[in-house]
Amino acid sequence: IATCLAASWLWTGVVYHMMYFTTIEGAAWAFGAAFAMQGILFAWTGAARGRIRFRFSPNLYGWAGLGLVIFSLAVTPLIGSLTGHGWPRAPMFGVAPAPTTLFTVGMLLLSERRVPLHLTVIPLLWCLIGGTAAWLLNVPEDLALLLAGVSGIALVLRKNRRAALGERG
Repeated sequence: IATCLAASWLWTGVVYHMMYFTTIEGAAWAFGAAFAMQGILFAWTGAARGRIRFRFSPNLYGWAGLGLVIFSLAVTPLIGSLTGHGWPRAPMFGVAPAPTTLFTVGMLLLSERRVPLHLTVIPLLWCLIGGTAAWLLNVPEDLALLLAGVSGIALVLRKNRRAALGERG
């Protein structure tokens, strides 16, 4: 899973931001670099070092994580399609930034152990940047970044704190 997340962040950074979005927005180079860095962080932390593993647990974090994963895979493209961004332009996980970020936050909530904090920084920043841009540019399928993404990261941090204190669920 960490390898898939690494590949998705790298692809979105290089292909979406650096090759496509730079024609529209000059800051896309910085966005692309941040996404590529997140991909490298997942490759190093998860794939190379095995410091993050995923498993569903039937608790608040597991259900919230599963909800974000399903939302990113099914609901985001559906909203995109209903608002005129039909196939193949609908935002999809692994290709577009918003569903990739929401999927990632969902997977971080499904982590078996504490999530290394460095894996939360770039997704949180993108929730704020992308969510604000979605509001200003009227991109309804990306509006979930502000509420769901930021709330999801807050839950990840809460889960980490509880794990550090040795609490369950």
